[in-house]
Parts: sequence; structure tokens; C-alpha cells
Amino acid sequence: MAIRFEDLVNPETQSHMHTKIAHYLLQDIRNGEIREVVWKMYEGQNAKKSHTFRKGISGDWRNNFSEKHIALFKELAGQMLIDLGYEHIFEW
Repeated sequence: MAIRFEDLVNPETQSHMHTKIAHYLLQDIRNGEIREVVWKMYEGQNAKKSHTFRKGISGDWRNNFSEKHIALFKELAGQMLIDLGYEHIFEW
């Protein structure tokens, strides 16, 4: 299942994506239980409460990647960013 980060942090698509993920991972879950799972997923994205979810800001990696990180990322996945539409050219 493909998931875009932007769809998880966008308030307009977040609930739909959480529901889609829950149905995908828990295929035999009952509809009444979906709401509870979706709510826990939503709470897990609260940067003040989560141990793994930081800011939830698209593009914030630029503030944390060193030149070495950028060079390695371009080498390993640079073309993929272009193919997926996150970048338009290789010089980012």
C-alpha cells in the first residue's frame, strides 16, 4: 500500500488515510473498531505526545540534512524523488 506523507499530515485527507491504512492492515476488523484504531493513529501523530512523530512539516528534512546526507540521498534515491513528483530536477 502506497502512502504519501503529505496525505497523512493534511487535515483534509488525514482521516481518510488513517481509515484506509486500518482497513489494509486489519482486514478482518469490524467497522465499530475502526474508529478506535483511527483515533489512536491520529493521536500518534501529535508531536507533543508521540515519541516518533516529530513536526509533520513537508520539506523540513532540508533543515536537518547535511551536504553529505543530500549527496547520499541523491545517489540512492534522487531519481525516485523526481519520478514520484517530489522534485522536478536533480539539482535540489
